[in-house]
Amino acid sequence: MAKKKKKRDPGGEQRSRILVVDDELPVGKSIAGALETEGYQVDAVQSGEEAVKHMTEAEYDLLLVDLMMPGMSGMELLQYIKEEFPDIETVIVTAIDDVSSAVQAMKFGAYDYLVKPAESPLLVLGTVRRAMRRIDLLKENERLIHQLQGKTKALEQANTMLKDFAINDGLTGLYNRR
Repeated sequence: MAKKKKKRDPGGEQRSRILVVDDELPVGKSIAGALETEGYQVDAVQSGEEAVKHMTEAEYDLLLVDLMMPGMSGMELLQYIKEEFPDIETVIVTAIDDVSSAVQAMKFGAYDYLVKPAESPLLVLGTVRRAMRRIDLLKENERLIHQLQGKTKALEQANTMLKDFAINDGLTGLYNRR
């Protein structure tokens, strides 16, 4: 059973929320600081268990997750996220420079796989921007689909009404000569 996401205040600020999950506090704070300077609302935690707790209390657009953590590993957290919160994008940021880990993470639904130490914060920021752009496009697509469904329903109702007018007299309701 999927957990309910908390809804944002529609009148409130719509800054994107990011959760950084890394057991190395300096690394997590460094990434969080760089993202905050870009205008993102960022929380940083040091374990998968803390991440799960935060995710049930707040709505996040993106998670940056380390693979090697005590307790719940990053891969286990990724699986949990994709089962319980399938709309949240996840980027793996890890020291594991292994193709099989990257492939497995992508199979589990990770958006991208970055190997740390990221030589430049620009690499992380670029990946975050691309992920956020994808998230924005998916939200816009969902909005347009909902809008199209509403218009389709209205069109179907109008067509039904026109069909009735073509068959029945508008005043008496009896079949007309057409």
